[in-house]
Amino acid sequence: MRGRAAIAVLGGLALAALATAGPACALPGIPNGMPYAIAAQPTASYTLTCKFRAVRVWGRGLINQYYVSDHGTTRGNLPSDNARCTLTKTAGPGAVVLTLTKNGKTRTVAAARTGAPVKVTVL
Repeated sequence: MRGRAAIAVLGGLALAALATAGPACALPGIPNGMPYAIAAQPTASYTLTCKFRAVRVWGRGLINQYYVSDHGTTRGNLPSDNARCTLTKTAGPGAVVLTLTKNGKTRTVAAARTGAPVKVTVL
């Protein structure tokens, strides 16, 4: 089983969570927010950075940024229902495709070239 690290940041405070592969929340225990899915070849790697208005997580700290570095297909749930995201393909074959879903509507972007970031905003 492969894992991925997700880090959420507000100011200098960082909250880290480890999620397993497959359908799972990127930040465990966050029932609301905005679902995302990334489709990529198993050996294609990428980074995803999303910024959003600050939200309280687990009744404690506030976060306003989400970062993940992974490879292959994955899905998760951003803790907020709005985001400005940047997807960058870092290596591997094929395009990396990000889909964000809010209120039944989807926004999709594809990063086809290595090192060339693509951006999507959902407010």
